[in-house]
Amino acid sequence: MRKFTLAALFLVFILAVNAQKKAYDRLDLFEKEDPLVINLKTDMKDILNKKPNDRYIYSDIKFSQGDSVMEGKVNIRARGKFRKGYCSVPPLKFDFDTTTGSLRGLGKLDMTVQCKVGRDFEQGLFKEYTAYRMYNALTDKSQHVRLVRLTIEDAEGKRKPVEIPGFYIEDFDVTSKRNACKEVKISKLHTENTDRKQMTMVAMFEFMIGNTDWSIPANHNIKLMQDSANNTAKPYAVAYDFDYSGLVNAEYAVPDEMLGTTSVTERVYRGFPRELAELREMANLFIEKKDAMYAEIKNSKFLNDRSKKEMIDFLEPFFKDLADDRKLKTNFIDNARMN
Repeated sequence: MRKFTLAALFLVFILAVNAQKKAYDRLDLFEKEDPLVINLKTDMKDILNKKPNDRYIYSDIKFSQGDSVMEGKVNIRARGKFRKGYCSVPPLKFDFDTTTGSLRGLGKLDMTVQCKVGRDFEQGLFKEYTAYRMYNALTDKSQHVRLVRLTIEDAEGKRKPVEIPGFYIEDFDVTSKRNACKEVKISKLHTENTDRKQMTMVAMFEFMIGNTDWSIPANHNIKLMQDSANNTAKPYAVAYDFDYSGLVNAEYAVPDEMLGTTSVTERVYRGFPRELAELREMANLFIEKKDAMYAEIKNSKFLNDRSKKEMIDFLEPFFKDLADDRKLKTNFIDNARMN
């Protein structure tokens, strides 16, 4: 009887450990929508002073997800370009490959956080998160996101804790594997040397949200994945970083001078021309996915009513134009880029 009891207890223990590990699996982390509660104890001086991107700080971290709590160590650093210099708290990179235990399976994760104090900046964070969710609703070839309630404590106790919302962005290696692909890095790749259909979708999505802050040749806010079973296949383009979009309309977002526009809310198509039949097929897909994308806005627990209205009002003209072949020609052929 004693042997049976010990064996049963051991089995329960193993199952509990496995369940806990599963809760922090690189894929499962992004399955839930409720915010992940994270407490980070680190050198706030270095983080808030935005030290160079290659400097990691070994920090204490505690994950809370429902009744599950996991503590460990993680290397973090400030990341990004514009936001790293502009924001009060910079975007962060978490390197879980340097830790031990269940957290190790999370790999390397980027986190976007609320840029500055204020409701507009908080809503801007939620708008960008929602843009990612809309992209997920459109295509599986997109990075998943998970909201976070982050508390940063100073390891030396010299500064007051900072509490801000943010969101994790799925490791692109995981995104690639989900799609039976592998990440590839190619310098100065011409846009038209990517998978044509996927590139059409990406360019149309960027136009939909009013984002011109991307480039294939410059490897700017675009990542590439290739079919793992076909080394000659053209890579798929995957967009990220939507804070400069008209849909988000961040306070600091301004269009590139070469575009000739005065606001990021003025749409400019940055894709190459397509045949009208291709555009109609893609437009029909967007129309088919419209309700799912709108649901990310309308059902959000984090966007306020004003933000929801602003986002829907911004999207409506795009969807109205999709129904008209003449508008498709004007927007995506006549106004397409040629080089």
